[in-house]
Amino acid sequence: MIIVASDKFKGTYPAGDICRIIADRFSAAGEEILVMPMADGGEGTASILGAINGMSLTKIDGYNPFGGKMEWELYTDETKAALDSAAIVGRVATRDILAPMSATSFYLGRLVGSLIAAGKREIWIGVGGTMTTDGGCGFLQGLGWEMIDYNGKLIDSPMTPANLIEIHKIIPHPLPSGIKLFGLMDVDVPMLPDTNRPERLSALSFAHQKGVKDAELSLLAYDLEHFVNLAEDAVKELECHYPSHYCGAGGGLGFALQVAGGTALQGANYIWQNYLHPSHIPDSEISRIYTGEGCFDAQSLRGKVTGMLIDYGHKHDIPVTVICGRNTFTGELPDNVEIITLHNFLHNIV
Repeated sequence: MIIVASDKFKGTYPAGDICRIIADRFSAAGEEILVMPMADGGEGTASILGAINGMSLTKIDGYNPFGGKMEWELYTDETKAALDSAAIVGRVATRDILAPMSATSFYLGRLVGSLIAAGKREIWIGVGGTMTTDGGCGFLQGLGWEMIDYNGKLIDSPMTPANLIEIHKIIPHPLPSGIKLFGLMDVDVPMLPDTNRPERLSALSFAHQKGVKDAELSLLAYDLEHFVNLAEDAVKELECHYPSHYCGAGGGLGFALQVAGGTALQGANYIWQNYLHPSHIPDSEISRIYTGEGCFDAQSLRGKVTGMLIDYGHKHDIPVTVICGRNTFTGELPDNVEIITLHNFLHNIV
């Protein structure tokens, strides 16, 4: 059996479309194929979660990271909801405006709070593809956490990187009893560079692509550290224990979701296991895995769909073919892995 399990090709093909393109090459030859559109926490995660759990598309009026009106799309049933942070605070929501120092995750927190108030007991958030770098402070504020300034007054305006330094104290508000909040993370990096992690990646590593200028980077690092220290102090009495993993995902949403009491999961692995286990397919019956993404690079091995399936194939002795729009990876890969561009794949160019 061939498994086709590709992520989206960002800006060109949704995961479902690229999976069908790949699968069509083998269906004509009579190969047994199982198609599994994938996501890692970025765009398209909520639609896949919705399909797995039988949730319906819901559209509601909302706000972009600058407070402008927009329409939100998410997936819901009577007790559950799934949404992409990318749809609320990502590039589409910002309309390609690069203004990260004034962008907030506040309205994402507001949305989660309103879902809880509407009776949703289980909320899934795809954490990836964001254009915010506020450390998730706005998200916590949207959930009801109080940010107090140095004059002892409540900060009413949505938190952004530009006003994190104004916080003197944070008053937390735990999630209501019985609420389960999950974040599917697209990358495993800390909020700030960690000397114990040799690759030195962090939330700051993705700041430039969101529009943060070189001159702003050191100030952003200082402000995020200030916020993290205050948030950690705030939750000490709540017995909230969160790991260092995934805290830098989504510009810090990974950190905020966990201090709020949520659970962080590797997005690609969670979706893969929820496809694979119900299908009852033994590894011995899988002849090859075809996966893919728009650009295959060093970040692909840090929680992305392709990296997760490369690891899975290596562990279970299954050959893996990665199909990509562009390949900039220069490191070493297991012998069971081949990389091919979509153009060469479609034209049988080896």
